[in-house]
Amino acid sequence: MAAATSLTFDIAPARRPSLEDIGGAATLDDASKPPPKDGTHLYADLVNQLQRQVQALAKMIPSARIYCSNSGTPALVLLETASTTLVGGDFTITDSGVGITTISWTAGKLPALGTQPTASPAFQSSSALSAAAFQMSATSIEVRTYSAGALADMPFVVSIH
Repeated sequence: MAAATSLTFDIAPARRPSLEDIGGAATLDDASKPPPKDGTHLYADLVNQLQRQVQALAKMIPSARIYCSNSGTPALVLLETASTTLVGGDFTITDSGVGITTISWTAGKLPALGTQPTASPAFQSSSALSAAAFQMSATSIEVRTYSAGALADMPFVVSIH
C-alpha cells in the first residue's frame, strides 16, 4: 500500500494517521534475496513494526497544545501542534466570564477529538491552583481555571486530544 504524501494532520479534514496512511504495515521481503537482519539493512518486519509504532503513538499525542495568558483577557501565547499548517489564527480565544475561557477553532483543521481535552495551570506555584477542560462541540472547548476552589483568571495550558 502506498503511504500518504502529506502529513495527515495537514490535510483537510485533518486526521490522525492510520496504518494505510503510513504504508499499511504489510511490507514483504523479496523471498529470493532476503535482507540480512543484522541491523545493516531495512527488512519488512522492521518497517512494518515502525509503521505500527507510529500509528500507536499518533493516537496518544495531543493534536494541539495551547498556552494562554489570562489576567482578565485570555490570549493565545504559544501553540504546539503536529500540523505544519495550523496557526494561531485558526483559534478564537473568548473570555466567557471570570475563570472561564472558550477556545474554538476552524472546522477541519484538527482531527476529531479522541478523548476529553486536559488543562492545567500554566505556572503551578501553589497546590490551590487547578484547571479543567470540557468539550463543548466538535470545534470548541471550555477551560475553567480555579484558585483555592473559586473560578479565577489565570494562565493555563490545554491539550486537545
